[in-house]
Formats: sequence, structure tokens, C-alpha cells
Amino acid sequence: MSTKRGPGRPRKRGRPKKAPGAPVDHRLTPKIRTAILAIVEDGKPRADAAKLAGLTDDAVRKAMRDNPVAREFYMNEVRALMQFAKAKAAHALIKELDGPNAAARVSAARTILEGGERAPPGSNMPQVPGFAILIAEARTAHALPVGPVIDQIAHHSLERTES
Repeated sequence: MSTKRGPGRPRKRGRPKKAPGAPVDHRLTPKIRTAILAIVEDGKPRADAAKLAGLTDDAVRKAMRDNPVAREFYMNEVRALMQFAKAKAAHALIKELDGPNAAARVSAARTILEGGERAPPGSNMPQVPGFAILIAEARTAHALPVGPVIDQIAHHSLERTES
């Protein structure tokens, strides 16, 4: 009897066959969990983390690609790591406020004070000057005067209510 599972070989006991079209029941196995923790917490490359967990690099890659539970666990661990890093950075800045270097104290104070201010969304995007286009009904015979858009809208809406 061959050791490879071929098309005619039966499944192992306790492993029922999935019905065609049925969703795959993804789970986070202990080995994948170990590999993900090694990647996130220890900063190991995927191949080293896989070896540590007793898996192949390909198995970890496929789990991260195909298993939404593994991806969710990975993202939660990264978020937790970032929160820890932010707290650690805040403590380092606070310690630097009492340090001997005046420039470092000023820089730390500035960083702490500016940290609470949030930039508006899209502030990193280039600002491009533009204009607004007012679309009027084609049936109107008169032209709209050129001027501030708000005045045009107010004037146009007054004309509609009067007629």
C-alpha cells in the first residue's frame, strides 16, 4: 500500500468528506498560531517562523492567503503590537523630558504636544485648485450670471419658487 493519498484511496477515519460547494471551516491551528506569533512578536521571517512551528513556509503562506481566521488573528496581533509600541514610545518621550540634552527635551515636548492634534483626512494628498460646475435645466432660455456659486444657486432657486 502506498503512503501517498491518491484519487482511489479512502480518507482517514474521522475526516468526513466536505460536500461539494459547502464552505470550508477555517480554524486557527496551534501550529499556525505559533508561526504568526513568531512573525509578529519576534520579527522572524516567514520561513523561520514556519520552521519553528513545525510547518513549511508554503503552509504558512497559504494559511495567511486562504484562511480568514489566520489573517484576522495576525491583524489583531499587529494592532496589539502597535499599541504596545506607542505606549513604549510615549514613556521614552516622557523620560526624555528630564534628560540632560536641552534640544532633546524640546523635541520630546514638541512631539508630545503635537501628538494629540490629528491632521484632517486627505491632508497628505496634494491640494489641486478647481472650480464648481452648476448644472441648470436645458429648457431655461436665460443664461446664469457668472459670480459666486452660492449666489447663483440662491438666485436660481428663488426663480423656481416664484414661477
